[in-house]
Amino acid sequence: MSVQKNSEIPTIEGSEGTKIKQYFRSDNTVKGIRFSLAQVTIKQGKKSRRHKLQSSEIYYILEGSGILMINNESFSVKKDDSVCPSIV
Repeated sequence: MSVQKNSEIPTIEGSEGTKIKQYFRSDNTVKGIRFSLAQVTIKQGKKSRRHKLQSSEIYYILEGSGILMINNESFSVKKDDSVCPSIV
């Protein structure tokens, strides 16, 4: 079992106006999970860099709205939406 305390997880400042707290990922758990759990904050008017998934990711929008790009297709998302782009 892996336990992470929110207060002990460092916030990583992204160069594109993001803040990331990485709770669980394949390299920080006992048996190596195939998904990640992270909290990402994106400043208004900014965007994160495009990337290929290394593990399964599920997005849950806590505040605001935006556009989520998946395989060159855009999806409007807003508070209370959840998105599961793919399963690895």
